Amino acid sequence: MPDVWWNGYDNATCKDPTYARKFRGTNTDFFAPFVKKTDILEGYVDDICRSVNFNYLEETTVKGIDTYRFVLDIDTSFNYDRPENCGYCYKQNHPLYGRNVNTSCLPTGLLDLAGCRGGGTTHLVVSMPQFFGSEKSVLQSFPRMKPEAEDHQTTLDIEPTTGSILYANKRLQVNVAGGSYPGTVFRQVANVVYPIAWLNNSYLVDDKIVHDLKHDLINPRHTVMLVCYIAGVGFGALLALIGLFALILRKVYQNTKSPSILVNNISDQPHEYHPQYTYNGDVSGQVTRRRPMQNSHEEWTT
Repeated sequence: MPDVWWNGYDNATCKDPTYARKFRGTNTDFFAPFVKKTDILEGYVDDICRSVNFNYLEETTVKGIDTYRFVLDIDTSFNYDRPENCGYCYKQNHPLYGRNVNTSCLPTGLLDLAGCRGGGTTHLVVSMPQFFGSEKSVLQSFPRMKPEAEDHQTTLDIEPTTGSILYANKRLQVNVAGGSYPGTVFRQVANVVYPIAWLNNSYLVDDKIVHDLKHDLINPRHTVMLVCYIAGVGFGALLALIGLFALILRKVYQNTKSPSILVNNISDQPHEYHPQYTYNGDVSGQVTRRRPMQNSHEEWTT
């Protein structure tokens, strides 16, 4: 950007004044492919001569195509308490909102266009419509204004795979900085910025681009996802059938083998053999017969 832009910073406090003159991101006509919800998108807005940040808000649908809605982040773009925004801070020659003259920046949510295109004498200030996202002191100056996110934010609906913008609303409010001038009819005018007009530039993708996106991207992607889903379900069902078949075979094998196992177990059990007749070992040659008695008592008879 030209050196005459955004050059009203304070050298003593501004560590990186060149940040304000850097062209960051795209021209907001498109963004890099594969946009994620966690991304912070940067884009240059020609109306205010600077780049701003966009944050993810919600999922939307534009003409049957799924999109991500990003909104202009006022806190990171128009907040002069952040060190990186020091180059956008222009010291005011009026005690606006009770702030010190020539030492204070504008409140959050307001941007002094004195640094834009070298217009150092202008008193034009931009904001969101109805001062949406501005500091409380700004909103209290016009209590009848009712800022609403749905109607007063700058939004971009982006197809995440291609980074294409399918729907957009660029909303800005133009204000003029005013204040009291002693000895004039303006001696009792409040030292605030006064709204003049606000604009809403909208964009909606045409049907031809929608057709091309669906034909070349959306429909093939859905087909691939469907095929993968069917293949995954089919493979899972096949594994389940194989497992069931293996379980049945195991049961059949166990039932067939059980009788032989039982026989083997019985035959393998050790047992003690007690002869019914024993020789008593005397010279008479008598044979003693062993007869078991009840109650586990044994009696020997001859």
